[in-house]
Amino acid sequence: MQHSTAANITAMSGTVRGFDPSGDMTSIQSVLIRKTDGTQVSVNDVALVADCTGPTQSGLKWLKSAGFALPENLRRSYNGNMRYTTICFNVTPELEARLPIPTLSKDTIMIYANLPHSNFGCFLVGLMKLEKNTMQLLFSDSGEGESDMPRVVSDILPYLQRFPGHAPISPWFLEAVALLCEQGDPLFYHNKIPTQSYIEYHRVPARDLPSNFIAIGDANLQLNPIHGQGFAKIMLNGITLNALLHSLNTTSLPRDFPTRYFKKNAVYTGGMWDGTRLQDYAYPTCQPMEGETRETGRFIRWFGAKLVTAATQDEEVATAMWTARHLLAADSVFFAPTVLWKILWTSSRF
Repeated sequence: MQHSTAANITAMSGTVRGFDPSGDMTSIQSVLIRKTDGTQVSVNDVALVADCTGPTQSGLKWLKSAGFALPENLRRSYNGNMRYTTICFNVTPELEARLPIPTLSKDTIMIYANLPHSNFGCFLVGLMKLEKNTMQLLFSDSGEGESDMPRVVSDILPYLQRFPGHAPISPWFLEAVALLCEQGDPLFYHNKIPTQSYIEYHRVPARDLPSNFIAIGDANLQLNPIHGQGFAKIMLNGITLNALLHSLNTTSLPRDFPTRYFKKNAVYTGGMWDGTRLQDYAYPTCQPMEGETRETGRFIRWFGAKLVTAATQDEEVATAMWTARHLLAADSVFFAPTVLWKILWTSSRF
């Protein structure tokens, strides 16, 4: 049911086909929509257009088609050649009670995750606890050819038994997966991850973007999901948008509104883009961004390996890594004298 405070909001089902600019090219005047019945309508006097088209990042195409002057090479991209498979199991309370999951992991969403060092390639296996008595087994790998990830139940355990890594998969996890595999036919979903890309709207001169356009989530920045920062990214987009809207003392958006929005977001999204991209360059199947090679970011990856090692041995370093990875602190937290000394002094296990 629609809340009473949203009584003046109307939802329309359809597909956006493009924009029409205002006469002076300072804003988007109307949005063209093709409804589900095939009819086309124009929504006029638009206050704010938020591109939420995900990996297709259609807003950039619509802006160019509408005649807005944008810099060349605004969209930066690289190809991680990633794909993943998710397998969903229906887990009754009785079955869940039989699974040999450690006590500390039973009430968490991510029950188990194994992400080997890049020396072994780009692999991931994980087990998540979802809603409605569902557990999800996740596999990910990289490459351009045919994947050998599981496609039927009988593939799952053999795949796990040959899973690469510095250390073997935990025996309790293998036992838990074996029990899950005994319970009927789970649902399989296979997906090729799109090219990772970043539309650097924050580089557009202040008066070249329409005053009522923004992009949210993957429509602005498409990351490799193996790093698990997609939710944090869109939350930061929402926080930034909310703060800017509350800071206004007018009923219309100022000319520099999108510039302020994208520049504030870039403080966080830029770091996400650099950090995940340079980590992905360690994988042999990754095709780097134009102007870069797989050697780009080598020092950062060396430092990251020492950081992870030190975090397994020292609580102060572990806390610093946790807060930075969850975007609760800047990366400068690693340069506190005692933290930096512990990171550099620890011999990397990789």
